[in-house]
Amino acid sequence: MLKRKHEDLEALVGMLKSLPQQEAENLLARIRSGIDPSILVEQVRHGSLLMSLSIQGKSNQSQDNSSSRSYSS
Repeated sequence: MLKRKHEDLEALVGMLKSLPQQEAENLLARIRSGIDPSILVEQVRHGSLLMSLSIQGKSNQSQDNSSSRSYSS
């Protein structure tokens, strides 16, 4: 249990260092409000995963649209 808590705190510090300024400030505000660190870590990880999947999906959709236009010419 203590190991998990330590890992979550390390992950939060890493996120605060690497996130863009506004996102890091939002994360810090959530830490200060008392949200459990393990919940925050999961939320940030899932949010990051969702964002990367969303960006990847948009990129694939853009490629599909451009390739379909080249075939229809």
